[in-house]
Amino acid sequence: MKKGMFSKIIVVFCVLEMAFLQLWAMRIASHNSFLTTGLLTANHTVFGGELLLLCLKRILTDDKITAKNTNIKKKRAKSVNLEEDMNNEKVSG
Repeated sequence: MKKGMFSKIIVVFCVLEMAFLQLWAMRIASHNSFLTTGLLTANHTVFGGELLLLCLKRILTDDKITAKNTNIKKKRAKSVNLEEDMNNEKVSG
């Protein structure tokens, strides 16, 4: 999975779920005249909080740390490839 893809999926899911529940609550309220404010408050608090945490994570992430982690992952991948090449040479040689 590409970097950032999971957070995009979570954002889309949260927005769609909140919209669906809002429409469903409006339908219930129009047919039965029940108050759905408690349901909507709880739902929007949970999923809105999730969106807020994702937003804060993106804003507060230090780019230097992210770049450093990316470089470390690239170096590890190179060392693994070198080890595989060496093992292949030993087996064939």
